[in-house]
Amino acid sequence: MSVPLGFSPANHLPIGMQFLAGFNQEPVLLQLAGQLERACPWRDRKPAVWAGH
Repeated sequence: MSVPLGFSPANHLPIGMQFLAGFNQEPVLLQLAGQLERACPWRDRKPAVWAGH
């Protein structure tokens, strides 16, 4: 999975991290995504220039 975890200081565009798991281990990735979202919510963060602006 790819999740946004930060913004570039130069242009304020989102920086994503990609996480992989073994065969049939999707629940591990979903648990990780939930933990990351609770620790650092990204739902309302948007760059200065974005398609929905």
